[in-house]
Amino acid sequence: MKNHRKGRPCGRPFLFSLLGISNIGKAHLAVGGVHFQAVTIRHGFNGNNPQNSVSLRGFENQDMEYKFSFAPIVGKDARVLVLGSIPGDRSLALNEYYGHPQNRFWRVIARLCEQEVPRTYSEKREMLLRNGIALWDVAHQAFRPGSMDSDIRDEKPNDIPALAASLPQLHTIAFNGKTAERLYDKYFPRTANLRYLSLPSTSPANAAFSLEKLSACWGRMME
Repeated sequence: MKNHRKGRPCGRPFLFSLLGISNIGKAHLAVGGVHFQAVTIRHGFNGNNPQNSVSLRGFENQDMEYKFSFAPIVGKDARVLVLGSIPGDRSLALNEYYGHPQNRFWRVIARLCEQEVPRTYSEKREMLLRNGIALWDVAHQAFRPGSMDSDIRDEKPNDIPALAASLPQLHTIAFNGKTAERLYDKYFPRTANLRYLSLPSTSPANAAFSLEKLSACWGRMME
């Protein structure tokens, strides 16, 4: 593949131009005289179908992963808003929050709600809504190769203040891990009318916390 402008890497304007493109599969694109190969592009983000993962291979074989968050799970009577960072690759593939089987989020929530872990994703969503729990991620979009929070960069946030303002019963924002809290504080001020909880991550990478210990810490969210 010939590159007409040697030394010019794939840049953010090119990536932003991909928004709204869906189901390209494998294709060759030329932008600004530079040729790229779009390896996979799933479900161009349109606000209604929030799943999106863009994998690009461009000049100098530079691989980059451009990820998008899901729409929030939220009911009008939500009292607690749980915020993660941005969905992991397994979650994106399944189009489900916390889709990795070793992530303990759904098990923790089920314990707090005093019920068995729901079998289907729709039942998991209903468990949240029934118990006044809303769920979203701080980052709307970000570069992140793989699923590690430490690799997140060039993120853009979701409009969390607008969501919070639309929920008259909301009293608590709970962060699922330090990265979600750090990203929130990077973009938004904390307000006096809300309680903010820094909770240990439910990720399997947080092996220091057993399910019992996680559930005890997360129990503060329901107080």
